[in-house]
Amino acid sequence: MSGIILYIEHNEENLLLVRKAIEGIGLTLFCARSGEEGLASAWRLRPAVILLGLNLPDMDAYQAARTLRRQLDEGLRCIPIIAVSAGSGAGQPGEADRAIAAGCDAYLPQPININRLWETVETFLSVSDFC
Repeated sequence: MSGIILYIEHNEENLLLVRKAIEGIGLTLFCARSGEEGLASAWRLRPAVILLGLNLPDMDAYQAARTLRRQLDEGLRCIPIIAVSAGSGAGQPGEADRAIAAGCDAYLPQPININRLWETVETFLSVSDFC
């Protein structure tokens, strides 16, 4: 397992904000700008945590989460996936439940709260050490 955080997101503003936050605590962030690129990157990078934007241009993000859970080998299946809301405000009704049902381990609503992002990533980093 690497110390890399993979963020699957196509929105440039979200990418910049999360990059600044993650790199600000000394972690490495790799960005994939589509679901397909994200799936391939997960295999190649073996990240410690995956952040998954819910508004992807090429596939349903819930399908991406299900695919990650179904297709990753045993060594990658336990990678925590944190859904990051695509909507503004508190997210869409039922969005958190759908993300968890698709295989995400946590859900962060918009607007992104940097402190909550750090806390969530750090919590799951300690869990991913045991994969």
